[in-house]
Amino acid sequence: MRDAGRVSLLAALLLVGCQGSTARFKTADPVERYPRVRRAPAVVAAAVPRLPSPERRASSERGLVVLAAPVPLDRARDTVARFFRAVTEESPEALDAVLAEQALLETSSGRHLARMAFRTRFSQHDYGMLRAAPLYREHDVETYRGSDALTLAATRHLPEGLEPDEVFVRVRLGIAHAGKTRLFADEIGFLLRPHGESFEIAKISEDFQF
Repeated sequence: MRDAGRVSLLAALLLVGCQGSTARFKTADPVERYPRVRRAPAVVAAAVPRLPSPERRASSERGLVVLAAPVPLDRARDTVARFFRAVTEESPEALDAVLAEQALLETSSGRHLARMAFRTRFSQHDYGMLRAAPLYREHDVETYRGSDALTLAATRHLPEGLEPDEVFVRVRLGIAHAGKTRLFADEIGFLLRPHGESFEIAKISEDFQF
């Protein structure tokens, strides 16, 4: 009976000792216990490179380039319509808004700065007589991108040296006279270059001797 009491007391002391203390022996790190285990290096997100500003033309030799989307062709036709409206209204300001600063007028009599040439025309003829006249219809307008020049230049008689982002517009006029006075050639060609979100006229070709 006395031996049973001692055993019970010893068991109780062992139970209290386990509950009241923590393990004092050193525990091994997983990497030390298993040398083949290696901690993965911290992953640092790479900085995203800043893209360059979009451009109309760029060489691939420069490395990373961003090309701007082509300006829609309907804006080229709208620029030409604004040109004819400016001429029939005899408005130098409206004309300057669609002509490049050094825009050229090529006629059978030579090359001229377009802005000065039309100011001279305004002073000598009444273009206002055509203000209410439908000078041309939509199907009388042909529009080509410079990027099409290699395949269409021979059949469509496009000007040489068109840049891919340039546009050539050919207009066949239904009305070119005011009474007996000729004010336009029967056909006029326009070379347009991108300008902001639209186009500006860089050259006008007109087989007409003024």
